[in-house]
Amino acid sequence: MQLCAELYGDVPGGARIVGCHFYGPYFARPARGCHPDQEFLIPAPENAERFTKLAEKMPLVVTVAPEIENAEWLVRTYRDRVKFNVGHSHATFSQVEAAVGWGARHVDHLFCAMSDRARLRVSQTYPMRGGVMEATLYFDELTTEVIADGKHLTPDLLRLAYKVKGPNRLALVTDSMRAVDMPDGEYWFGAEGSGERVRKLDGVGVTVEGTALASGAMGMDHCLRTMHFGAGVPLPEAVRMASLTPARILGVEHQVGSLEHGKRADLVVLDRDLNVRDVYIRGELVVAGPT
Repeated sequence: MQLCAELYGDVPGGARIVGCHFYGPYFARPARGCHPDQEFLIPAPENAERFTKLAEKMPLVVTVAPEIENAEWLVRTYRDRVKFNVGHSHATFSQVEAAVGWGARHVDHLFCAMSDRARLRVSQTYPMRGGVMEATLYFDELTTEVIADGKHLTPDLLRLAYKVKGPNRLALVTDSMRAVDMPDGEYWFGAEGSGERVRKLDGVGVTVEGTALASGAMGMDHCLRTMHFGAGVPLPEAVRMASLTPARILGVEHQVGSLEHGKRADLVVLDRDLNVRDVYIRGELVVAGPT
């Protein structure tokens, strides 16, 4: 969080931070995935106030599991200053519906780290309930995202998400960590020395023992190719899901996300195979492809 504050804004000749995602302390522990099993918090003024000052400076997103204690207080108290996501949660459909009423409007990485089917049965004699996935697909108020790295989700799940939510409510996300563009091997997930050790293996992060996925390890250009070539999404709409749609979700569509007069000329030029060729920041060429 401190690093986001220090690097917020323009970085000459390079990428820039446009916002901050407060991601981790308000997870439901059973749905933590590969995140370190530490510092999961019950929302309270003494920990929530940490992000309010940052929200005054830049767009801020906070992920919260609706079923944890004081989740409603957190969202209702800060929703005018902060955007709230539902994520890393085993909430039921009705709990997500309640969160929508509080002000939550986005769900992190659809199909991943959300309500386990086995946990949604009241008992062996009662029917199955809906969970985060079903609520995400049902509520039009909710936007969401998919990890389109070709490893987390099969093409049929990508097609399902696209059909139900559409390109204006579905964004592409890498969910990547520091192993992007690095060779296979072990890396820290989270803070070096105190996070979790994970492996990059065949283009995706996995747990050290190799029994579960542990974050993405591919860039957004790869996600675009997967969505277009793998899932068959028309190219203009796949591009929108990687540009204008996430800009709208974050609330910065007046600055970036499309080619319009008055917006920043932050551009990525792709070749016919959708590989990155040139990169422009504010109209300045910072990465030049082959001539």
